[in-house]
Amino acid sequence: MINSNDYEEVYEILSQMDKSIVMKIPIVILRNIREKRNKDYISQIDKNDLFNLENMSENTKNILAWIDVNYWMNKEKKKILENEILFRNMEEEKLKKEKYDSETFKNNREKINELFTRKNKE
Repeated sequence: MINSNDYEEVYEILSQMDKSIVMKIPIVILRNIREKRNKDYISQIDKNDLFNLENMSENTKNILAWIDVNYWMNKEKKKILENEILFRNMEEEKLKKEKYDSETFKNNREKINELFTRKNKE
C-alpha cells in the first residue's frame, strides 16, 4: 500500500529532475503526489544520486516505473518491454506446464475421466 512517505520520496525525486521531463506527467497526477506526500518525512534520497535504488522504498520504485512506462518511455522502448514481458510470461507458462503436466497428473486425469465416464453411464 502506498503511503505518504512514498509520495514524499517521489516528490523529492521529481523536484530535482528537469522540468520538461516532469511536465510529461499529467498535472492531476503531480497534484495528487504533492497533496498526499508527508512533508515531515525525511527521506534517504541523495540529491547527487537520485535514482540510487537502495535509498528509496519499493513503492517509490514502483511509482517511478509506472510513470516511466506511461509518460516517459518512447514507443520503441515500450514495445521492447512488452515483448520481454510476453516472452517471460510464455517461459513461465512453459515451466508450469512442464511441472504440472507430469505423469502423476496425467494418471489422475485419466482416473477422473474414467470415474466421470462411469458416473455418466449410471
